[in-house]
Parts: sequence; structure tokens; C-alpha cells
Amino acid sequence: MRKQLAIASLAVLSILAVILGLNPAQAQTAQNTLTMTTLAADVTTGSNTVQLASVTGITVAQNTTATILYIDGEEMVVLAVNTTAKTAHVSRGQGGTPAAGHRSGV
Repeated sequence: MRKQLAIASLAVLSILAVILGLNPAQAQTAQNTLTMTTLAADVTTGSNTVQLASVTGITVAQNTTATILYIDGEEMVVLAVNTTAKTAHVSRGQGGTPAAGHRSGV
């Protein structure tokens, strides 16, 4: 009975993953890269552009992968990168974090 329940639970989870667009095989091979940089200018609460000291390793979200910036506890998803100006256009306050102002050098 327990084995049947475990198999049924696994089947339900697999179906849920497919409905949500999750690919368990892809998750096992996904790579995370940590890139560190600092803010080159203050960011106001309403701004969707951040100026960075370096944009090396920061890429635009594609398919199911995204570059996420974490600044003072705020999560931002990168939507566009300007390598000349060293800026990133971001979607603020992601993952339930509040959008907030940030000081340069952070």
C-alpha cells in the first residue's frame, strides 16, 4: 500500500511539474554562476535601470533562465543589458522582495 501511494504521489508531482513547465531533467543540469559587482550610482525606488561597476557575466533572461541581481535584500530580474553604459534594465521587487532605494558602492 505504501509503495502504491509513493508511486501515485510521484506521478502527481511529475504531472504538476509538466503543467507548470518544469523539466526535472533540465533542473538537474542547470548551472548557476555567481558574478559579483557593485552599484556605480544610487538607485531610486522607482528606477528600473541600475548602473553597475561591471556587467561581465550579467545576461538577459532567456526561456527559463534569468540573471537575478540581489541588492540589499531586493531581488531584480535582468531584462536588458547595455555593455557600453554598464547598465541593466530590471524588473524590481521580484520573489516577494520589496523595491527599495540603494546607495552606490553596494
